[in-house]
Amino acid sequence: MMRYLPLLFMWALASVVLASGDVVFPKEVQRFIAKREGCDHFRGEIGENGDEKRQREVQANLKKLCTGTDRQLNALLKKYQGWPEIIERLSEFETDIEAQ
Repeated sequence: MMRYLPLLFMWALASVVLASGDVVFPKEVQRFIAKREGCDHFRGEIGENGDEKRQREVQANLKKLCTGTDRQLNALLKKYQGWPEIIERLSEFETDIEAQ
């Protein structure tokens, strides 16, 4: 069984590409992109509105959506280093945002 694992892995990764040539990213990459885009949206709202209630909502969403994304991004970049389309998309995100 172990000798077939590389073949199964390659088949699974190959299945992310549609016949049209468009890339369908693996679920973990899709989830990361959705989470991180939400994070980046709320990062853009920091201090934007003087409303204290809204800023509390922004901070809560930042904590929920941004926490752990630096580590996730680095892990995904490493895991998919042989997939240029995935790397290109992931490279659109800033690194080390949690330290800010």
